[in-house]
Amino acid sequence: MKNVINLNFQDSIISQWEEAVDKESAEKTLAFKYFNGNKEDLVNYLFPKDNIVSAKKTSCFANCQQLELL
Repeated sequence: MKNVINLNFQDSIISQWEEAVDKESAEKTLAFKYFNGNKEDLVNYLFPKDNIVSAKKTSCFANCQQLELL
């Protein structure tokens, strides 16, 4: 355990958002700076929802089987 290194990756977008006094203008600035002016992408980045993060859908047919067992 002596070789453990603690890395502190601080996200610049989140830190700028937290330090901002005027959130509305900070939102516009960050959206322009990092997300090509798209405020929805910024809001999704700052406040992720489960349905946006896990947009990966899986489907299975009625007779699904593990391929190694066939």
